[in-house]
Amino acid sequence: MLAIVATVAALWLFSPVLRDWTTVTASSDQEIIPVNDSWQNVWMLWWTAQAVMSGQSPFQTDMLFYPLKVDLFWQTLQVTNGLLALPVTLTFGPIAAYNTVALLTFVSSALTMFWLARWLGASAFAAGVVAMIYAFSPFHLTKLYDGQLEVMSIQYFPLLTLGLIALLQRAKMRIIACLLVGGLIVWILLTSLYYGLFALIYTAVVVGWYVLLARMPWRDYPVRVAQLILFLIPPALLLVANLANLPVSAPEVAALRMQGRSAQPIDFLLPSPYHPLWGQAVSALQVRLHPGVGMINISLGLVVWVIALIGLFGTWRERLTRLHLALVATFLILAMGPQLVWNGQPTGIPLPFGLIAEWPGVQAGQRPNHFIILAAVHLCLLAASGIETLLRRYAKYRFGLACGLIALIAFDLFPRPVPGSVMALSHAYRYIPPGAGAVLEVPFQMEFANAMVAQIQHQRPILGGYLARPPRYPFADAEGIAPLWLGEAHATILTRDWPQQLVEVMQAQNIEYVIVHERLLSEGQRRMAAQLATILDLVYRDYQTSLYRRRLPAQPDVTLVLGHGWHALEQNDAGVRWQWTQARAEIHAFNAFTEPKRVFLQIEMSAFQPPSTVTIRGAQPELTVNVSTQPRLYTVMLTLPPGHTTLTLAAEPVWHSPAEARLVGVMVQTIQAMVLNTGNHLP
Repeated sequence: MLAIVATVAALWLFSPVLRDWTTVTASSDQEIIPVNDSWQNVWMLWWTAQAVMSGQSPFQTDMLFYPLKVDLFWQTLQVTNGLLALPVTLTFGPIAAYNTVALLTFVSSALTMFWLARWLGASAFAAGVVAMIYAFSPFHLTKLYDGQLEVMSIQYFPLLTLGLIALLQRAKMRIIACLLVGGLIVWILLTSLYYGLFALIYTAVVVGWYVLLARMPWRDYPVRVAQLILFLIPPALLLVANLANLPVSAPEVAALRMQGRSAQPIDFLLPSPYHPLWGQAVSALQVRLHPGVGMINISLGLVVWVIALIGLFGTWRERLTRLHLALVATFLILAMGPQLVWNGQPTGIPLPFGLIAEWPGVQAGQRPNHFIILAAVHLCLLAASGIETLLRRYAKYRFGLACGLIALIAFDLFPRPVPGSVMALSHAYRYIPPGAGAVLEVPFQMEFANAMVAQIQHQRPILGGYLARPPRYPFADAEGIAPLWLGEAHATILTRDWPQQLVEVMQAQNIEYVIVHERLLSEGQRRMAAQLATILDLVYRDYQTSLYRRRLPAQPDVTLVLGHGWHALEQNDAGVRWQWTQARAEIHAFNAFTEPKRVFLQIEMSAFQPPSTVTIRGAQPELTVNVSTQPRLYTVMLTLPPGHTTLTLAAEPVWHSPAEARLVGVMVQTIQAMVLNTGNHLP
């Protein structure tokens, strides 16, 4: 019966998109939220299907931020949703898969919450009511409106709670069952990075509170510790295996994001921002409390708090009630982040989340307020006890009270149906046939998934992309590419005629098409883009888009790009140009061949003062050269693997230039790489 009720409610919530199931995502339209993540998640489902069907790992891709290979483990890949939706993706497309998975999160969340409440002794009626509260809470609706499919998947937490409590209540440790709970945490982690990290913390907190409240004899403590270790072994192995690729934000940026997405006490008690009567007023208040920040709504409604309080006082003597209270309080406090924020202003009062805020992985999450979903599980269980208490105390009015509770909760949580989001793509993409050559989008749009959705159509790699945690992208500074994206000359010792360098880079790295979105260009970008017609073939043009194609076939080569550690370009009256290095200076080498290549690296450089050495690190072998004070061309042979390699010029010693008040390593005038092919010889 609950499955039918939840399905009907979900279908009504999704009603605006039912007729367009394969073309419109169930998320906010552009009038409500200017940018939503649904289209990024559509791409994730598509990519998982592509990877699985081609027999490659979905956790690595060169389809985004080409020509890099991007690690997707720490992104919003949600590979579990991709695997579950695979038949729908292959049959009806990734948009239909997205909508199907989103709808099923509401139905399955209701079912898992119902099973948990029933297993803990609640009546079918009480379990059904709290199941609907959990599944259709405003917090869950926010994830739907925002298009965040991975954090829409809240159906696993009731199962995790059931598994943990079931095992903790048993006198003997069951190793296989403990590992299965650990496997569930892995599944959650592969669904959502946020929820996976929270599940790890949740497991430790549940075990800790259970041991404290159960007042076990000391001889049982080793068993509980062993259980906790077994719970955490599977996810720990997965995390350790991927820890090297963990993206790390700058500490000040991470702290600012955590502050903005930390709950304030009033956030817990706000009514639904999607209610047709008071929703706009609540949304306006949330914006005032969290200016310029998204993902801020953590409302569970108002009625659930009242019913939970009734359950708390009505069943206080029960040990599980005290456990639920302890866990609700713990996760509400953790949801408030590293320090208390009151009325939008940090108070400086430290909170427990600050103890874990710097842990690897936690900093990457930066969403303390999402701990609300863990509190929601136990709040709903207290609410189930509250419903039972009311129905027992007022048994004569049982039917009327039950109807009144349903009506009150329905009125409290009643939402507007999700309007749906449409992605309008330029007709220019129809003129890009499937192929291997990459597509360069101008301008570079870091916060929009349009190019990724277009990629589903043309199925070619693209430069750039929209990811939750963008990787470092040194290819954006490549000569020829950088002027288009920046809209101005990008002067380094590698700079020559930028249009010609663009052609060379496109040939070397097999970039076949350039698509220019005219309406989005700055004045500088427009000036640069105007020169494309002289070096590329125009394929298509309309009032908002121009599509160009490379004239010459691809010729794989090595492309060099300067990275961190270089002082600004300098030039004398004779036209000689140079750049000083700092102590360490990066050179990014992009080898477009599919196999390792031996490369002659030629660097013309001189030292500030003798003696000076430069060690070239990052490729095989590591080499050291002695550098004189007179400019000289140094030639070394390196082996570069396919793809991206970061070479580092390490200068010893580093000299202080008094006239310019800066530290310098060596002065570099030219850098050139020549691939050693048959017939090549050392110049």
